[in-house]
Amino acid sequence: MSTDSLFPELVAYWLEDMEIEDRVTRTTRNLYERDMRTLVLPAFKDLTLREIGVAHCDYVLKQLAGCSYSRAKHARVVLLLALALAIRHEFLPRTPMNHVPRLHRKRTVPAAFTIGKV
Repeated sequence: MSTDSLFPELVAYWLEDMEIEDRVTRTTRNLYERDMRTLVLPAFKDLTLREIGVAHCDYVLKQLAGCSYSRAKHARVVLLLALALAIRHEFLPRTPMNHVPRLHRKRTVPAAFTIGKV
C-alpha cells in the first residue's frame, strides 16, 4: 500500500488488521465494519489516501451531523481508526483528522410533562 492506494484498500487492510490483532470483540468489529461501509465508504470510495484532506473529512462529518449526531460520531471513530493504521504502517505521514473540529451535539430542551398535561 502507498499514498496512491484507494481508500477501500485501506479499509480492507484495516478490517483484516483488526481481525488479526483480536483486541476488540466480534460485536464491536461488526459495528465498526457496518459504520465504515454505510457511513464513511460512500464518501471516500473513489479517493486515494493522498487525496483525503481536512476539508473533505470535515465536510463529510458535518453532512452526517446534519442528519444525526450519532452517525457523525460513529463515522468519526472509524475514520480515525483506519487513518491511524495508515500512519502506523507508514502509508500516510499524518492524519487529516487531527485538524477536523470536534463534533458538538445540538442543545435541545427536554420535553417534560407538567402536572396540568398529565
